[in-house]
Amino acid sequence: MPEGKNEQEKLLLSIISDYDKEFKNMIEGTSALATKSELVGGARIAYIFTTVLPRMFDTISLSDMLSSEDLVTLMKNSSGLSSGIFISQSAFESLVAKIVKRLEDPCK
Repeated sequence: MPEGKNEQEKLLLSIISDYDKEFKNMIEGTSALATKSELVGGARIAYIFTTVLPRMFDTISLSDMLSSEDLVTLMKNSSGLSSGIFISQSAFESLVAKIVKRLEDPCK
């Protein structure tokens, strides 16, 4: 471990710079860690966004995840004493959280 503050800063900067280079290489697909048997980095990200997620979006149905009674109850509970024309933010966030949870597995 370097003793002086200057040397420690140089070492830290060097480590961060090396990490940055390797991360860019991974995203671009030129990393030494890339294999020929599976998609990694940017290629994997592109595959997920262009192939996996569109298929999953086609399979999402709110009626599969919540019955209409559950949806009405969720909306009423989230609005409390106030009533409004639009769905409340907390009800919306709850629905989106369930959908996102369902999309996590294909993205791994």
